[in-house]
Amino acid sequence: MDNDTAYKNECVIIQLGKKYFWSSRENAELMRIDAPQFTYFIHTGGGGYVKVLTGSRKETKAPADYIESFTRGFEVVTYWGKVSQ
Repeated sequence: MDNDTAYKNECVIIQLGKKYFWSSRENAELMRIDAPQFTYFIHTGGGGYVKVLTGSRKETKAPADYIESFTRGFEVVTYWGKVSQ
């Protein structure tokens, strides 16, 4: 996608105190789970998740830095992206 579309659809998660929120998805509350190679942020209402690579790219051979998957009714949207610095 082009830069403008990517910016409009960027995945944003924020931490307020000890809680996490999916800022780019109506500030839905997320539960954080840390695993050896990934950190998962899971929508507490079952509406989706974000999986973030936190381990070695060489070990996982991951093509992306994160995967975002969410639902809209019966529609499921899943895409991957790379973190821009």
